[in-house]
Amino acid sequence: MSGFSLGQFVLHFASPLSKKVTYFGEVSFTAQPTTYDLAVERSIIRYDYNDYFKLSFGKYHTPVSYWNTAFHHGAWLQTTISRPEMVKFGGTFIPIHFLGLQTEGNIPSGGLGLGYSLGLGNGRSSNFSKAGDSGDVNNNRAWIADLFARPARFYGLEVGASYYHDKLTPIEGVNFNEWIASAHIVWTKEHPEFLAEVANVHHRNPGTLQTFNSVAYYLQAAYRFPWQENKWTPYYRFEYIHRPEFEPVWDFTGIPSVLDLVGSTLGVRYDITNYAAFKGEYRHSHHGVGESPVNGAFSRPHSLSEVAMSAFAKHACGILLLAWISLGYPYKLGAQAHDVDVAVVVHPDTPVSSLTLAEVRKVFLGERQYWNANVPVVLLIRAPVARERNVVLRTIYQMSESQFKQYWIAKIFRAEAATAPKVVYSNDMASELVGAIPGAIAFIDAHDVRPGTKVIRVGGRLPGDLGYALR
Repeated sequence: MSGFSLGQFVLHFASPLSKKVTYFGEVSFTAQPTTYDLAVERSIIRYDYNDYFKLSFGKYHTPVSYWNTAFHHGAWLQTTISRPEMVKFGGTFIPIHFLGLQTEGNIPSGGLGLGYSLGLGNGRSSNFSKAGDSGDVNNNRAWIADLFARPARFYGLEVGASYYHDKLTPIEGVNFNEWIASAHIVWTKEHPEFLAEVANVHHRNPGTLQTFNSVAYYLQAAYRFPWQENKWTPYYRFEYIHRPEFEPVWDFTGIPSVLDLVGSTLGVRYDITNYAAFKGEYRHSHHGVGESPVNGAFSRPHSLSEVAMSAFAKHACGILLLAWISLGYPYKLGAQAHDVDVAVVVHPDTPVSSLTLAEVRKVFLGERQYWNANVPVVLLIRAPVARERNVVLRTIYQMSESQFKQYWIAKIFRAEAATAPKVVYSNDMASELVGAIPGAIAFIDAHDVRPGTKVIRVGGRLPGDLGYALR
């Protein structure tokens, strides 16, 4: 089909129900020839005990693929227009959705930055591209295990692997065991960006002991140019799928649901604003055996309105609006007005007195969300144009202002955080709130630290010490 098409419209809901319970929801509207398809993409209630154990129930994007959980239905979040074929919506190579329960959290591992997720729930429905939203079709639960590392020494790097098991029943009375093993390595700093992922889908007929293996991978590279306020990002992706000539799970309807693929995508992204981007790409792909290659040029605007339109319960009104307020001022990083150390201050009862620079980064990236099981972290950050904010972006986040905004919008959309850091408009305001809010942490000018304020050592040093990092 050629011509213009309307992109997917997505509503996103985010609401903290209590100090430890949060709700996330996602609904999509997809244009069809005569109507719109309405689908519940995610609906999750999560209880956070601490950073090491979080328990949730609902419908997820299956964590068997990095792309599937990093970008969801917000095409603005991803560099490209299209998803890789192996994780496309409506595809059957991997289960895109998963309904059940999941535990996740960090694993105490120092600078290695290990994390995990474990899930148990309904397997694929009789339509293998969909989850078992109304129940498990063959009374056999699927399970998923995921392990990843984000080394503090290599900020921006993530390496991970996952394993998924289910029982499929393509035809009544005929069952296949399904094992999916996948691995990924990504570098997300955008100068450059690199994503690579591989998955092997193994099907076994327990009656005949026949086995069938299909493999897929993609490699994607992009580079955000530093000129014109980092607006231009060219990119390239190569992807590959190979399946057996006969695969009873993919072929049971008579029309193969998975085909061999060798494909390339070359494109460029231009960020019109911090919340909208225009993308153009050229695709060359070869599906199946003996088929002619397909070529095409595509362009599409993507915006935040496609990513997160929010609705809230009365008590939670303004949560995503807070993200807009705290992220929504134009600012360009510039030279410091004066070279004064910036102090890290916390509420007096916060059970920590010293952090490494990497640990401070984990806190302000939202990767550490609890000081202990009873005290959540409350992030306070100065408004744009403040020197303290400049120091935080340059030293802690290592991001531009626009990258910072996009980072927190993405984190909320991925259900990794309910809100962005709260904005404070002066050092006095930061000091007042840090003293009043349990678990609060902020950056203030060292000259404005009040007597009695609890100041955190960073890398074993206080403001004014030789080698102090935050200045």
